[in-house]
Amino acid sequence: MQSPSRAFCSARAPSARRITRATRRRANIWRSPVCSAGCRWRMPSSGRCTASPGVLGGMFDAPHGAICARLLPLVMEMNIRALMERDRDSLVLPRYADIARVVSGEYLEFNAAVWAAELAKELEIPGLAQYGVTPAHIAEIVQKSKNASSMKGNPIVLTDDELTEIMTRAL
Repeated sequence: MQSPSRAFCSARAPSARRITRATRRRANIWRSPVCSAGCRWRMPSSGRCTASPGVLGGMFDAPHGAICARLLPLVMEMNIRALMERDRDSLVLPRYADIARVVSGEYLEFNAAVWAAELAKELEIPGLAQYGVTPAHIAEIVQKSKNASSMKGNPIVLTDDELTEIMTRAL
């Protein structure tokens, strides 16, 4: 049996073969200018999404890409929620809405996070518990992530409670 990281990265993995044609068309969004910019670390949620994988990679034998894939929808959702609650005039919210429009056809910020979550589910991205992360590790991961330099790229400062919720849901 392939390891989760090999299954995630391999085009021959069973989960990759089950992807529907519609999902492949939606996945081609990653070639669009909106998402190409995200791949170059301009996507609104990349700060938080890259801080924790670096920390987790140092603490556990977990592949960086799989961790990013698991965290991205959760981070997008939390960032959108935090921005709507604390900074409704943020210039980042329209960027999430642009991503949502491209992937879902609707100009609603949360649709970007929903689409990313559905894609991760269809690709069978494993939870962080698969790599040995337990609820007992979350406080340490949150503190180390807050100190990571890539966290500065997040569009809004997330509270400890928000970071803890992300990590708990990622298990």
